[in-house]
Amino acid sequence: MHKPSSQLFRATFAIIGACALAGCEFATDSKSDSGSRTAPITVHIQPSHNLELPHVGSVRAYRPTCLASLRTEDGDRIPDALSPSAVMFELNITTTQFDQLNAELTDRDQGTTSALIQLKDAPNENSSASCQDTNLSTEATSLLADNHAVFWVDPQETSASPNKRNVVVAIPATMLSASTSLEFFADETSTSDSLGGDRIELVQDFFYLTVLGDSVMWGNGLLEGDKLSSLVANAIESATRRKVIRSVYAMSGATLSRTPIDEECTFQCSGEVPTAYRSINFQIDTVIMLEKSDLILMDGCINDVDIGKILNTESTPEGIIEATEFFCNDIMRETLIRLDSIAPNVPIVVTGYFPFVSSKSDFSSLFNWAQTQGFDVGNVDLLADIAATFANHSEVFYETSTSALQSAIIAATQQRTSANEIVLVDPGIGPEHAVFTEDSWVWDLKLDRELARRLGLDIGLVPEDPQLIFRSRACFEDGSLSDPFTCIFASVGHPNVKGAKAYAEAILKALRETGQLLQ
Repeated sequence: MHKPSSQLFRATFAIIGACALAGCEFATDSKSDSGSRTAPITVHIQPSHNLELPHVGSVRAYRPTCLASLRTEDGDRIPDALSPSAVMFELNITTTQFDQLNAELTDRDQGTTSALIQLKDAPNENSSASCQDTNLSTEATSLLADNHAVFWVDPQETSASPNKRNVVVAIPATMLSASTSLEFFADETSTSDSLGGDRIELVQDFFYLTVLGDSVMWGNGLLEGDKLSSLVANAIESATRRKVIRSVYAMSGATLSRTPIDEECTFQCSGEVPTAYRSINFQIDTVIMLEKSDLILMDGCINDVDIGKILNTESTPEGIIEATEFFCNDIMRETLIRLDSIAPNVPIVVTGYFPFVSSKSDFSSLFNWAQTQGFDVGNVDLLADIAATFANHSEVFYETSTSALQSAIIAATQQRTSANEIVLVDPGIGPEHAVFTEDSWVWDLKLDRELARRLGLDIGLVPEDPQLIFRSRACFEDGSLSDPFTCIFASVGHPNVKGAKAYAEAILKALRETGQLLQ
């Protein structure tokens, strides 16, 4: 037998000592009647009847499908004015202590929690969550009429396991908010917090949001909650009281046009550093039940034009205009028409771009960034000339792409048979908010020589976004990347937290103006 490491003992005692001084508890154990610590009693929930899952995604959110009219034991219907209807559903619950089973309902909007009352006897002969008019006991009817949720345990075992039973839940409809958490537990900590339990989310309805596009729509450099599609989803939930199921197919580097390397991602599918390339048209192919979406957010065409050609001193404005009109008008029009043929009744919001470099961009930072990206700065000696060229090309692309995308949308809308609109949204990120400005709404560089050294960079500048470390590791881990250093700097010039908020606000404004979202 190996002797325990002395370092392990010292570390363990240090943790215990610190917890003793702080008065902390180990909440993984429950408290028995004698005060000794025992293993917690666990509970597992498996929805059984009258709960609908979203048709995509893996969230444990369910929509109750049974709204029962309440009747007394004699079969008399209770007037709604005296007792509102109740949602009823059935769960399969596994635990070793059904006599200690408790349940709590938490309104996530209000932050309030109320306990469900367990009925010791089934309230009627058929104690199941039937959606027919349900005869309830006087006790159950009275509790529901007083706005108390109840549950009861079927005494019959549901399988060969003695620890698995059917549990019927009845909740006054008025107690369900847009998002309500239902937790079952059979144990508590010494501070009366639930322990070893399981929970599901109950929702009034689902709203399906499909997100297609490139790195802007993906949200390069942003944490999940700060991405523009997350902000839009949160606002839709607040306005519609529906649970938004957000399916994001957008990814960094995606073009509108199909490519020979298009493939479905099956492993480590982050859009920050994709391990499998998916053009936007290929993304459309892979969307599950696209026609059931309630809203499609999309962008695209800048990667077809190629940012490396836009920020190139050898490129001409005429060449940028020609490429932009072809991809942002012609190819986008074909993509929208194809999208409409698959999902003809779904509103579509197309987001535009912005002048990522402007005359207000700081020249020195701009030059350093261009070098790290490998952009061709030619033989121009004056940094001001390089910056002016980049700013001019950026403005040319922004103006041309905005006009081209609008033309594509008008053409696609003319072929649309439904009343739902296709709209273009300009994020409103002006020249004063471009990269390397005093009030930049896109990711810049920051000086961090130590981090740059650890990343193997010759210059002391690194991207300022919070995804830098994740992206750096992924860039070097993915053997298919020919230039991991360019991958590290991929966030620069993409909307930061302020920029993503500007995008989201512009999208929501368009949805309100077109009647797709309530004020």
